[in-house]
Amino acid sequence: MLLDEDERRIDELVATIVRKRSPVMAHNERGLIADSFVVDMLEHIHKATRRAAERFCQQRNAQSSINLLPPELLVLIASFLPYGSLDAAALVCRHWNRALSSDSSLWDAVAISFLRQGGPWQSALQKALDRSQSRMRKLTLHYPSEVCSALEPECVRLPTMVTSVMHSLVDLHLDLSGCFCSGWNVILSTPAPNLHSLALTGPNNPAPFRLQDNLFDGTAPRLRVVWLTYLFLPSDPGAALNGVSEVAYFDVPVISMEEMQHICCVCPKLIYLTVTAQTYDVTLPPQEFTPPKLRSLCLANIIPGGIFEQLVRANSRCCELRVLRPTSLSLAALVFTRIRRIHEIHIYREFSSRSWASVMVTGDDNYSICAEDCTLQDVIDLLVSGNEYLSSIPSVIVSDTLLIMLEAAGVMAALTDMKSLTVLFDNEAHVPCPHLFTGFEGGRFSCGSLETVRLASYAQYTRGFKRSHDEISLSAECVGRWLPASTSRLLLCGARLNTDGDPRDWINCEIATEWDCEGRQGGGIWLETAWRDSFPHRQALCV
Repeated sequence: MLLDEDERRIDELVATIVRKRSPVMAHNERGLIADSFVVDMLEHIHKATRRAAERFCQQRNAQSSINLLPPELLVLIASFLPYGSLDAAALVCRHWNRALSSDSSLWDAVAISFLRQGGPWQSALQKALDRSQSRMRKLTLHYPSEVCSALEPECVRLPTMVTSVMHSLVDLHLDLSGCFCSGWNVILSTPAPNLHSLALTGPNNPAPFRLQDNLFDGTAPRLRVVWLTYLFLPSDPGAALNGVSEVAYFDVPVISMEEMQHICCVCPKLIYLTVTAQTYDVTLPPQEFTPPKLRSLCLANIIPGGIFEQLVRANSRCCELRVLRPTSLSLAALVFTRIRRIHEIHIYREFSSRSWASVMVTGDDNYSICAEDCTLQDVIDLLVSGNEYLSSIPSVIVSDTLLIMLEAAGVMAALTDMKSLTVLFDNEAHVPCPHLFTGFEGGRFSCGSLETVRLASYAQYTRGFKRSHDEISLSAECVGRWLPASTSRLLLCGARLNTDGDPRDWINCEIATEWDCEGRQGGGIWLETAWRDSFPHRQALCV
């Protein structure tokens, strides 16, 4: 913004220039200055002032720290940005634009949300294609119902543009909840030789759409994952699903026995199956039906009868059975009675929500059952009433917050045969939740059978051992006062003991870190469950 004094100086300067440079020929026969002279003079003044402003900006920007960054460093920093932020960074200045546009690998993961009517959808997608030099690896598009009517002409143009990169795509995520029109079928009929995962969301209709036959023209040899929301697999998919190992049906109104048979039939290598439906058909399948051998079976609310019960019973070895939000009445039977002998119980909750928790038990033959997203009160009631089952469990994994709650409820006292206890800590404080070693522990933890205690960072234990995760800092004095006297070994996973002296002055047992021992064994679902294929709005470019 210009000050009043600056505007007056500009007025005086322009007036002086006009008086000095206005020739007699610029006046007409009546002595008035011609319009053409004024326009020409204004153009010259505008060009001169623009050159001066650009020269000033170039000189100032050349001294700016952001422009002094070498292109290699800019590209490295930009590689950590989501697509929406990356697009904004390329608009900061010409230096950034040149540096970021020079590396096509930065632009191989595109996420665009068409949120506004009349938005520049076609140009945004074309720019993404140009930046990736048609070697795009991941494409995520969001097409909501709010812009369905406005986008109808684009139902031909946009899918055709996407087909130009189907040869290089590894991950394709289309949220077509606004309108799953026939124009988009051109994408699903184009060969996709490198496609690994396909996620599609259709409109929420009473009768879900079924994908067209001969998916990807029968050419998708690397396709392994198919996630469908409000959609069904094709009746005759061709060879595209021959290598698929994971199928998910999300939020379908009704899932029939015939549809379950169809999934198992068209995906011969199926090992991960997720079905969340409002209603399950419990009709028994034909006798010739052979349930596939699964590593993971995920259902919602209950374990239905019929073909679903057959799938559960046929996969009670080396498998994970997950049930989302089971009913209160079915919770105890699900967790405690479907496994002959429980070796480990894992009680956890998402740190973003204080009112929901999950329980996972692992038993013989590496069989795990997990009740996910239960109310916290249901989980506490389940454990309080399950003393007869808890008394023989040798291993427990629990967050520090839940440990305090369960100890107050008398649950931990029921674990009379517990040999191993893993306590998970988070770096962030979640007030008003109580946390261990902050004054809530109430003295020494009482358990005469406990031999091994692991104090672990939540991030380290649930996402694998990576030194890049922040360590949890714990007071050696507080830990020593809390540890049961029977403890013979203390393991630290992403945690360190703080003390002015030797930690062994406070802790009278062996101290080891996970880097020095075997670490956490096995795979499993371990807290990082994605029950829904949601669109990453925060990472996307909105147009």
